[in-house]
Amino acid sequence: MRLSKAAILALQLQKRNQAEWQLICGSAWRNDEGYIFTRQDGSRIHPDAFTHEFTRIARRAGLDGLTPHSLRHTCATFLLEANQHPKKAAECWVTHWKSCLSDTAIFLRKCRKA
Repeated sequence: MRLSKAAILALQLQKRNQAEWQLICGSAWRNDEGYIFTRQDGSRIHPDAFTHEFTRIARRAGLDGLTPHSLRHTCATFLLEANQHPKKAAECWVTHWKSCLSDTAIFLRKCRKA
């Protein structure tokens, strides 16, 4: 997978931040698993924390009901509508079955013909 320059810079910054946090924490550092994104003590961030924070920010922005899950679907739909290869759209639907993508592609093709 190719990363953008912005993504690479963000990962490099996170690595530097973690190195600083580890120095501050010393033996209390808690990232033996090698997680990239952690709390300042190295402990893992619970997966639901991102969803919760994203949903809170979206609600404050007037986008009540918007979730990372719905964005994944939106991204895949836009890719299919832009005639991108279904495999590219499938990358947005990591947690869904291939049949879901096929059904959606068939549905979108029918909608375009109508």
